[in-house]
Amino acid sequence: MRVILAWATVSSAPLLSRWVRRSLLVLAGALLVCAPSGAALATPACAPDQLRARLAATDLSGRADAQSVPTQLELGVMLIDLLSIDEVQQRFSADLRLEMSWRDVRLTQDALGCDPADARLPLAAIWHPRLVLMNSIDVDQTLEPIIQIGPEGRLRLVQRYTGVFSSRMALEDFPLETQRLRVVIGTALLGPDQVQIRIDPDRSGVFGTTTVAGWFVESPSSEVDTARIADVTINRIRYAFPARRRPGYFAYKVVLPLALIVAMSWSVFWLDPEKLDAQLGVASASVLTLIAFQLSLGDLLPRIPYLTRLDRFVLGSTILVFAALAEVILTSSLATRERLPAARRLDRFSRYAFPLVYGAFALWCFA
Repeated sequence: MRVILAWATVSSAPLLSRWVRRSLLVLAGALLVCAPSGAALATPACAPDQLRARLAATDLSGRADAQSVPTQLELGVMLIDLLSIDEVQQRFSADLRLEMSWRDVRLTQDALGCDPADARLPLAAIWHPRLVLMNSIDVDQTLEPIIQIGPEGRLRLVQRYTGVFSSRMALEDFPLETQRLRVVIGTALLGPDQVQIRIDPDRSGVFGTTTVAGWFVESPSSEVDTARIADVTINRIRYAFPARRRPGYFAYKVVLPLALIVAMSWSVFWLDPEKLDAQLGVASASVLTLIAFQLSLGDLLPRIPYLTRLDRFVLGSTILVFAALAEVILTSSLATRERLPAARRLDRFSRYAFPLVYGAFALWCFA
């Protein structure tokens, strides 16, 4: 606009005719008259004393939409870090960030007469949807509970929780399992007729990489439903973080050494059945090595009342080692009864049968 005025009022421009200058002047005047002032559009910011006075005069103890529609609550659940997983006790330690956002018409610019300008209120000063971590065991809140007032009366509350949560876990597929670590959140005494919850995907998920060793956290999922406690129906949010175990540690700490012990027991099939002392020495050494190795597994395998994949593999390996010892006793018995050809045929058959059976068994355990 200033460019138009300057151009219209320059009398030294030889190529600018009189009627063009008059037209530009009329246009610039119309724009100046019709354009509203920026100061008139802007709502003045609330002074601290003014805001406190307005809030003191407003009843904020109840829900703003108590007589009309349910309050629309947007909830974001962010896993900041996964600290540990205890499958036997069925619990995990995590660092969580919860962000709630809802609208309160009593705190808009029109209602207050001024712009709150991101003012902050203590949690006790205003009604807010109270959320309860229903599966928490020992959880601490690490952020000060402060509500921030945004545009259009949009309120925002961020809370952070660090501690232990219970979650049902299944170990049938150990060590190839994926555990769904659940955080169950409920609204205290608020049902769907009062508060409706929507998960905000932009403020939910996993924040970077986790520090827990041996696990990989995948994309989370959420489910919003209701639950009935006594005679009260509440909203319930079940947020699940799938944690997949990295099985490499158990592959070279358990599976590979155990397979080598089993393979060592097969060496008796290449010894002549007449050499009973050598066969029994190798077979008994394999059995003793296996027993000592199983004793060392006490701290690695979960102590649960059912068999996992790894438990079945250990049990099958033990049976095959003792089967090799039984084969040695049988061939030695045949040799002492002057049935040496039959004993040697049994050894030749066992050289191929035992590895094939063990390979098929391992595939059944881990495939």
